[in-house]
Amino acid sequence: QAHRKLTRLWLVYARDHVTPSAPSRFEHEVLHYRGDEHFARVVGGFIREGLEREESVAVAESPRMIAVLRDTLGTDADDVAFVDLPEFAGSNPARIIAFWHRFLARETAAARPIRGVGQPAWPGRREAELSEVRIHEFLVNRIFDGGPAWRLLCPYDADGLPGEVLDASLRTHPVELTADGRVPTDGYRDAATLEAFAAPLGPVPSAADLLEFAVDQISDVRQAVRQAAGAFDLDPLRVEDLVVASSEIATNSAVHADGGSMRAWRDADGLQLQFTDAGHMREPLVGRRIPDATVVGGRGVYLANQLVDLVQIRSSSAGTTVRLTTWLA
Repeated sequence: QAHRKLTRLWLVYARDHVTPSAPSRFEHEVLHYRGDEHFARVVGGFIREGLEREESVAVAESPRMIAVLRDTLGTDADDVAFVDLPEFAGSNPARIIAFWHRFLARETAAARPIRGVGQPAWPGRREAELSEVRIHEFLVNRIFDGGPAWRLLCPYDADGLPGEVLDASLRTHPVELTADGRVPTDGYRDAATLEAFAAPLGPVPSAADLLEFAVDQISDVRQAVRQAAGAFDLDPLRVEDLVVASSEIATNSAVHADGGSMRAWRDADGLQLQFTDAGHMREPLVGRRIPDATVVGGRGVYLANQLVDLVQIRSSSAGTTVRLTTWLA
């Protein structure tokens, strides 16, 4: 009976959603789902379609949604590469592209067609994290457009996420998967990627500590970060991670913009360190790709992304801001 029900659900999905032919380019799709049954039916069908076409399928999801998919797929789940996305990326969406970049490189090198499922926004994410999810989704289009043809489906929980997050997802994905099939989204624009990267971050408290530095004062930055972190009961390893990340960002400011400034403060959730300089970071994908081992340098932002709970970067002709956050709870 369960098998017949699953087959029936799959036939409904196939009738409404199956693309008649393989994609000719990268296709970034969003699904607004309501409840586990809706998620299982549509996402499970999307995965089965890929397996039927002998595609390599990767799913980057929370443990709970992975369990839903495993239950839906049965033995077919053995042919899917599952990754615990919250464990892999933590609270920093800037780490996610590296996963898809690695998966794409491996599978295309083996001449295998691929598709993926990734849910970067989930209920319970902090507001700052959800803001970075929006930047991440814009940059997914930027890095993979023009490359190999594959499909990436991003499910968004329509019952658990704020309305503004759902609205933003329709501006970062060119295609929405709906009950009527795959339809173009009204709000997607390529130019919005750079606009979002240039938009300012939230204000800095007037009482935040200020340190200005030049190329020969990076040690002062490290000392100031240790002092700021020392006021909280942080694990010593987390403090050192924050010091290393801050040193890398400050060095970038010193080398590429002849110095900069650091502001430090605590808000309700964490310790904030904000670095500002007069430089213009023209590539919004900086720090998200896995560094080329044959190239010297250029690893500072990538390293910061791996070490700190959240990294936010905004840059325009007016200057560059990098905010590092260490959550305290």
